[in-house]
Amino acid sequence: ASENHSRSTPIVCRELFREARSEVIVSSFAVHQGKAVFKVLGDNMDSNPNLRVKMFLNVPRKPGSTSTAEVLLREFKSNFLKKEWPGKREPELFYDPRSLDYDSKKRSSLHAKCIIVDQSICFATSANMTEAAQLRNVEAGFIIRSTLVAKQLAAHFEVLVEKRHFARF
Repeated sequence: ASENHSRSTPIVCRELFREARSEVIVSSFAVHQGKAVFKVLGDNMDSNPNLRVKMFLNVPRKPGSTSTAEVLLREFKSNFLKKEWPGKREPELFYDPRSLDYDSKKRSSLHAKCIIVDQSICFATSANMTEAAQLRNVEAGFIIRSTLVAKQLAAHFEVLVEKRHFARF
């Protein structure tokens, strides 16, 4: 007999955010209603000064926008910290600079959606960090409790930063 181990995305996210002790890496294309989505992570980060949170987020350039990358990043960060982030301590924010290219044919999107906790657990999912994805959409994902796999996935993001495919803002 096979067992169904299906669980809802918000339950999985809250459990992972709650059990984190040293590092959480979050990658998402979209963030909406983040104060609710990230409440447990923000609380954990505020109560644990050793917890480091890195967020790799898609920062889009809207069609027709002529604003500089610096202006778009400042607006995105300000909006994220005011409207989406629930904690007192700020996470480290990263983006792909190509997403802000003036030429739409050269623009990229950060589309990966995953969570890596303490380089020992990873959650790869179709769900963005949005209320809709967490509560209404039909999404699929899987948890891998493997230090080897989690370290490899975390290293992937670190290499992208080292090679300047992602930048901190």
